Amino acid sequence: MNEDRIFGVSPNITYLPMLRPPGLARRSGGFNTFWIESKSAHKSSSLPGNMEYDDYEFPPAIHPFMEGKYLKFRPFIGKERPQAKVHQGYFFKMHGRDVNLIRWSLEDNGLRESKKDWSIMWSTCALKSEIYRSLTRFQKVNHFPRSFEITKKDCLFKNISKMKSLHGPKHYNFIPQTFILPQDAEELENEMDKDTSVLWIVKPAAGSQGKGIYVIKSSADIPHGLNHMVVSRYIDNPFLINGLKFDLRIYVAITSMNPLRMYIYKEGLVRFATEEYNNRDISNRYAHLTNYSVNKYSPSFVVGEDEGKGSKWSLGGLIAYLNERDIDFLPIWQKIKDIAIKTILSIEPLVNAAMDMYVPHRYNCFELLGFDILIDEDLNPWLLEVNLSPSMNIETPLDKKIKSVMIAELFTLIGIPIKKSNNTTLKKVHKPAWNQPSGRRENELSAEQLRIIRETNNELQRSGSFERIYPCEFSCNYYRQFNSSPALQSSFLTSFMSLSHSQGGSPLMKVVNIKQIYHKRQEKKPRNITPGFRRSSKGPESTVQLMYESSFKRGLNDSIKGFTGVIGIR
Repeated sequence: MNEDRIFGVSPNITYLPMLRPPGLARRSGGFNTFWIESKSAHKSSSLPGNMEYDDYEFPPAIHPFMEGKYLKFRPFIGKERPQAKVHQGYFFKMHGRDVNLIRWSLEDNGLRESKKDWSIMWSTCALKSEIYRSLTRFQKVNHFPRSFEITKKDCLFKNISKMKSLHGPKHYNFIPQTFILPQDAEELENEMDKDTSVLWIVKPAAGSQGKGIYVIKSSADIPHGLNHMVVSRYIDNPFLINGLKFDLRIYVAITSMNPLRMYIYKEGLVRFATEEYNNRDISNRYAHLTNYSVNKYSPSFVVGEDEGKGSKWSLGGLIAYLNERDIDFLPIWQKIKDIAIKTILSIEPLVNAAMDMYVPHRYNCFELLGFDILIDEDLNPWLLEVNLSPSMNIETPLDKKIKSVMIAELFTLIGIPIKKSNNTTLKKVHKPAWNQPSGRRENELSAEQLRIIRETNNELQRSGSFERIYPCEFSCNYYRQFNSSPALQSSFLTSFMSLSHSQGGSPLMKVVNIKQIYHKRQEKKPRNITPGFRRSSKGPESTVQLMYESSFKRGLNDSIKGFTGVIGIR
């Protein structure tokens, strides 16, 4: 008997493949399939900051003995640009500003820069539609179209305000009251005159690195004649460490928009102001701003090589500090994940509309975003802004330690395919037809849906220190309310995940009635039996039941390659 096949126990019960739990490997034999701990899996934890940096001594992504389907990247740990390797058929392209960490990481793993036939493009700015239209099937770029809808501060506030009006302020209470100038100038002035003791912070809508940011108190200080500015209520009760204000840089990766798959990195940066916080002196930028690009010029800035020392800490260093003072970081972390999910959901329809228009294949794009989070004295996290291209500079040892590992795990996560020896030139597809519903029998899973289950499962096994936060079996039903018009494949995957959780999380998910997935469709008994299906005399009345049998072909034990079904009708 082939051990690489999974067999159903009863033809009267529907079986669907379950997304494999992280950190577990598949073992099968006869009629039994179970999950065991994988030696190669990264140690997982519900808390972030639990990182291991000593187990990354493995070959570069491109080497003569590559196995599997996708490249596995190693972190760049050198101090200088690596020597150019022999051309091996894998290329990358830089767009916008050059980023040493990205370039050196790719070159260290065996890729070479090229203007054509590249597998991955890294851009530090938004991309034009012509670039998206020209993408081939296996090319990936690090931005989705219209991702600026949350990375520009005015657009972020508009989209969050829209969601707040639709779903109520209790679900979207993580962003301070904000006004957009010049259109809201009169409304802002009236609000400021109500209470002159409240502080406000002024920011350019498309600014970065702390440029053009300052704190005001009087309506006379409102900037007039300037376009694209935002003014937010200043959070004047921040949680302080040693009298200093700080914020968190949290990294969020999006590997797909349809279906939406989102990950949060379990390590991050804690960036401190360099002078003691004092809300009576609003002119001191070193006391009120936490941007590293501002505070590195302060005479009080300290470069700390340890994770809990200096003017920049790791997220793990912060958690250790809080644990010593009996402060539980887990509730804060759960709220931060909630902020990230709801923020992305606010622009999902906009991005998917642009994907349908410009992008040939749904897996052409990925995104790494930098969420800036401030924690107040009540331990509530606040979203300050979202960065389109978070800084990958490695000016401090801590930067290099965290970012080099994160970038390697990001490139492994997105899945750069290993080229086969008989690989031919890929044809360009200019019409994005992947989002169209396919013609099939009413109760059948389409080939595209089976592919989504397989790639979601495989992607989770490559996630490393990235924790998948959406879709999640425990919260799909809750977050579904915030997306009134989900994309076709996103709707399917969230339904699948919810059903998987409701069935107890068994390796093979038992489904009594396929209506639970396609609850909006009307069940009909098939009149004819299509090839590959047979009748069975067993089964409850008026119920169409399916048993999907997964076969793992070509030695890929972690992939769901094909399904056959058995329909039982009484």
